[in-house]
Amino acid sequence: MPTTAKLTHAMEAVLAELDTHCECLGMSHLEKDKYLSIRQNLADGVVRGLIVIAIHQKMLQLQMDEFFLGARDQLVDS
Repeated sequence: MPTTAKLTHAMEAVLAELDTHCECLGMSHLEKDKYLSIRQNLADGVVRGLIVIAIHQKMLQLQMDEFFLGARDQLVDS
C-alpha cells in the first residue's frame, strides 16, 4: 500500500506540472498547435491529479476498514 508521503509527493509533482502548464498558456506569443499541445498536457495532468486523489481515498478507506475490524475484534474478545 502506498504511504501518505509518496502520495503527497505525487500530488506535489502534479501541482507543479499544472502550474507550469497554466503559466505557459498565459504566454501571448504561442502558436495554435503549441497552445493546443499545452492544453492537452494540462488536461492529462488533471487526470493524473484525480488518479492520485482516488488512490488516496482508497487508501484511507482501507485504513478505516482495518481500524474498524480491529475494534470489532477487541469488542468480541472482551
